[in-house]
Amino acid sequence: MELSSEVPDISLDWPSDITLSVNGTEIGTWMSPEDFREKCGVYTLDWWKLQGSQYGKLKSWMSLPASPL
Repeated sequence: MELSSEVPDISLDWPSDITLSVNGTEIGTWMSPEDFREKCGVYTLDWWKLQGSQYGKLKSWMSLPASPL
């Protein structure tokens, strides 16, 4: 999934913790370092509004089965 901080206007120094949970189980937390708005992303569609965030960082999450006690 692609993730980014979100801030009014633009800030290259705007860290945000983003936590993913599935069915109430926390999978993990990643800190996004900034609001990626200073340029268009590689896959930004032509119709996307230019005043919003343009892209993020691609992150993969993995959940492994719990080990038996």
